[in-house]
Amino acid sequence: MRYPPHHVPNSAASHRASYLAFLAVLMGWAVYTGVLASGHFLSRVPKYRGETVWFILVLIGGLSAALPRTAQSSATGGAANLTWRGAGLRALAFVGLSLAVYLPALRLGLLSDDFTLLSRASRHDFWSPSQFLRPVPLVIWAVAHGASGPNAAVLHAINVVLHGINGLLVAAIARRMSLSTRTAFAAGVLFLCYPASVEAVAWPSGIQDVLLATGGLTFVLAASSRTAGHRTVWTGLAGLAMALGTKETAVAVPFLAWALWVRRGHHWRVLVVAGAALVAVYVLVRALLLPLDAGFLVVPSRYFAKELLSRPFSTLAVPFTGAELARAPALGIALT
Repeated sequence: MRYPPHHVPNSAASHRASYLAFLAVLMGWAVYTGVLASGHFLSRVPKYRGETVWFILVLIGGLSAALPRTAQSSATGGAANLTWRGAGLRALAFVGLSLAVYLPALRLGLLSDDFTLLSRASRHDFWSPSQFLRPVPLVIWAVAHGASGPNAAVLHAINVVLHGINGLLVAAIARRMSLSTRTAFAAGVLFLCYPASVEAVAWPSGIQDVLLATGGLTFVLAASSRTAGHRTVWTGLAGLAMALGTKETAVAVPFLAWALWVRRGHHWRVLVVAGAALVAVYVLVRALLLPLDAGFLVVPSRYFAKELLSRPFSTLAVPFTGAELARAPALGIALT
């Protein structure tokens, strides 16, 4: 059946109405989540109820993000300028901010595991049999040790500079997600100053987390490129290889890149598939070199699975310890 021109159904308007309705549900549940979470911080609501409403909130948010966009919003996102001028100045700004925030860390000296790892690095012992296969941080420390000796301030500075670079990468990825330059810059600054990052940046042995983020973010940013040229692919794979040689959790990086870019029309497929192949080779080689710990072969309990899901979200939402929140519950309420 053909409609007269003034009776043609407006699919964009219906999509917008559906999206606004879903957004209203999301906002209403967010308010309910805030009420229950506040009750938990005041010791009046059990933890499991707070976790349940958070899980539902994340589910509703994910569904709303999966709704089709209107033609107008898609066009606006696609028109965003994805190139930045003055990248060098931005890098200096982020590294400078990181140094300003973490300046006291340069005077901390060495702590706990630092002595063992520095001893291995100074002997160029990158491959000792152990539960972990993480040669890249030891190589970097060996170079630093050869250049400056056992200087703790240099090891701290490496972490702080890498953290600044990670902030720049976060901002660049946010820009590739079609966010405004101001919003992307704010995302990078929030990453730099976030309280949950302090231990990894201020502790020299935390280079395993900081460098993992550098390699992983490099791969994710490369996967967002609109061209799948050789330089882009090799840059991304180099970042992933560095991350895999830094910490085992880098096996999740290709999935993260896929989750970010699968609906954005970028040429992510080549790099994500190549990254997944690299991860498969890494897992095979690691299994041959180091037998898996028996604990990894146990079927996880439902409680373990729940904690695995809830703890990262809780750390991002409220990056304080239970003791700190008990002394100042207003911190948890305000952040929620």
